[in-house]
Amino acid sequence: MFEDLEASMPNSAHREVSPRDVLGECSSVSVSLGNRVVRLQRPVFASDFLLGQNESRTFAVNYRCMGEARLHATGQTASKNSTIKLHQWVTNLPQRLLATLTLVNGEKLVRATILACDKTFIVIRPADPVLEACAVPLAALVCLEIDVVDNKIHP
Repeated sequence: MFEDLEASMPNSAHREVSPRDVLGECSSVSVSLGNRVVRLQRPVFASDFLLGQNESRTFAVNYRCMGEARLHATGQTASKNSTIKLHQWVTNLPQRLLATLTLVNGEKLVRATILACDKTFIVIRPADPVLEACAVPLAALVCLEIDVVDNKIHP
């Protein structure tokens, strides 16, 4: 009986499809970030994070801390794949960039200046002048948001 069933299936059913194949067919992705859902255009499925844009903001979402991602066929351009890791991407950002960090404990560090990053930590200086620089484990980072408008006026 199973042999008859297998024989009746078209050959295309035996083709192996990877998650990357399916991800490559989407043009935008909706991700849950705490109590909000953000739809990212121009998604890039990198090695350990999802990169995308929403209005004037660029989002880097850590896969380890991300829930499901809803894939959409509508969007400006098709998604891409990349082998870059989150720490490498952050290291290549312009120096002293302002960003908002969302952490797994729900804490949000708004308008923090990125000072340095390696495989383990991202070092930032919060916008509040009373607070000192701090090291945030990359494993605790849910999302990094960069607003183009904020960074145009930043010295």
